[in-house]
Amino acid sequence: MDQKRLRMRVLSGIDVHGNNIISTRTFSNLKLNATDQALTNVGNIFAGLIEHPIESFTRIDEFVL
Repeated sequence: MDQKRLRMRVLSGIDVHGNNIISTRTFSNLKLNATDQALTNVGNIFAGLIEHPIESFTRIDEFVL
């Protein structure tokens, strides 16, 4: 694995049609041996620091083929 990232999808508001507006924040340069539980814990800490609710967290593992 070459890189591990954590993507957080945030519900930033609602548009004029009543649809959710989703923004993303991506955290890069994470330790390659970080566990799913550790990433969830970090995501929850960040979630407590922002004003909008979190829709989801996604772990992204990058490999060079």
